[in-house]
Amino acid sequence: MVENPFSLFDISADGNKIVYTYKNENTIEVRTVYLENDRIANSTTIYSSGPNEYISMAFGNHDSSKIIVQGGYGKNYVIELRYKN
Repeated sequence: MVENPFSLFDISADGNKIVYTYKNENTIEVRTVYLENDRIANSTTIYSSGPNEYISMAFGNHDSSKIIVQGGYGKNYVIELRYKN
């Protein structure tokens, strides 16, 4: 996990995916980026916080099939990703 004041991110074990949090004006978004030949192939917002919701970080599990989102007040979320073939 790499931390900076505006974004927290995690890189998948195979190096092909990045999951990160991004602070917008009134929300915090969880986004995924797919890399192909060292370039961004696709960037997708998979979750956006509500106005009174806090997200501190997001990270992928061992095979990047799930994103674990750590929220405030003891609320944590698991987002299961399903990939199209």
